[in-house]
Amino acid sequence: MLTPSERTLRARLAANTRWASEDRGHASERQRRVMLERFENAVDPDGSLRPAERAARAQNAMAAHMQSLAFKSVKARRQTPMAAAECDRRPAPMSASDESNSREPTAINAIGSERTP
Repeated sequence: MLTPSERTLRARLAANTRWASEDRGHASERQRRVMLERFENAVDPDGSLRPAERAARAQNAMAAHMQSLAFKSVKARRQTPMAAAECDRRPAPMSASDESNSREPTAINAIGSERTP
């Protein structure tokens, strides 16, 4: 059984191998077309709009959907200060009380007990 990190490496290897020999645009063309048809059916279920108007509305509906997903992603990442700090790749801000309670940094030796460097 593979560990999570081994599965990640295997997936990256497979993806890089695939995209080294295929055109990404061609590979996802069918999916883009199906997704756009879904939005066209949503904005014009009875087919009464002119094709140009239906296509324009479908593009706007798809853009709104993608923006909604992005907004939900931002909200989810802001649920906790630590999650936001991890997503932004910067440390969480320290409050004044954190600074007054700080102590010397510690290191953990090979048997797991803390020691001050």
